[in-house]
Amino acid sequence: MSVASPDAERVRLECIIADSIREADALERALERERLALERRDAAALAMAAQEKLTRVARLEALEAQRQASNPEVLGAPEQSGIRTKLSGTVPGQWRNFLAIVGRCQTLNTTNGAIIRLDAPRQLSIWRKGPARS
Repeated sequence: MSVASPDAERVRLECIIADSIREADALERALERERLALERRDAAALAMAAQEKLTRVARLEALEAQRQASNPEVLGAPEQSGIRTKLSGTVPGQWRNFLAIVGRCQTLNTTNGAIIRLDAPRQLSIWRKGPARS
């Protein structure tokens, strides 16, 4: 079995992280749309944002599996410093950017969850009956 060169590993990792950044950006936008839909009590927009959120999370999970499978002894797990210490070039900066976006996504998702919990009865009626009719 041939072993990829360090340059090939770095390029592959850069591609995976770049794709992860694009997906995380899209997830962040979906979470923002979810928040607006919650605030406006827009059932259709909420359903679309929730579906997009699920799609983006699934894609991020697949990219993470690719990242970990690429070369576990070089890349390490996200919580380890393998990416920062064992690879050079643009990878450390890309990784920090990705982690920052993921942090914002976590904050947005937590906020959206709090909105749902605070307004659970009304939110449930949106899901069950659709928008309220006047």
